[in-house]
Amino acid sequence: MNYIKEVNQFNVWLHFHPRVSSSARLLWYSLMHYNNSCGWKKKFTVPISSLMMSSGLSASAIKRARATLQKAGRIRYTPQPGNRATVYEMISMEEENLITSWIGKNNL
Repeated sequence: MNYIKEVNQFNVWLHFHPRVSSSARLLWYSLMHYNNSCGWKKKFTVPISSLMMSSGLSASAIKRARATLQKAGRIRYTPQPGNRATVYEMISMEEENLITSWIGKNNL
């Protein structure tokens, strides 16, 4: 996954999805940071306490935001039983071949 390309594509994607909450946006950026930190694993875990610290969101806001992101097709997540960290997967817009560029390829 190319971090800069994904961030740029996400920003364009947001223009077409303006109702995505600021909490969901913030959570997406936090998850990208953690995935980058662990070397771009397909699936990775992050404790909700870490997400709370990095995003400033409450646990309930994170749960709402991740449900929004999953419904929008930007992440997948699987809560784990007990006190275990949730498993996350970032959905790459580049890998899905989503058109998220303002400029056509012929105009570059």
